[in-house]
Amino acid sequence: MIDEQEVWEKGHEIPNVNPDIWRKDDEGNIIRRDKRGSDDSDGWEVDHVTPKSKGGSDDIDNLRPLQS
Repeated sequence: MIDEQEVWEKGHEIPNVNPDIWRKDDEGNIIRRDKRGSDDSDGWEVDHVTPKSKGGSDDIDNLRPLQS
């Protein structure tokens, strides 16, 4: 089972901003914690770095938050 909080914590902290609410994904996009699954500009999804279709797993090392 994917631990959403663990994935969230892999997002990059933004200086002087509450990291429990706001972070940046690997692309530099600002995402908001409570917007998982949202199509809003600050929404995000759990992304597989290596897709499952190419042998990737649900291991935390293969997961990251990514703007949706």
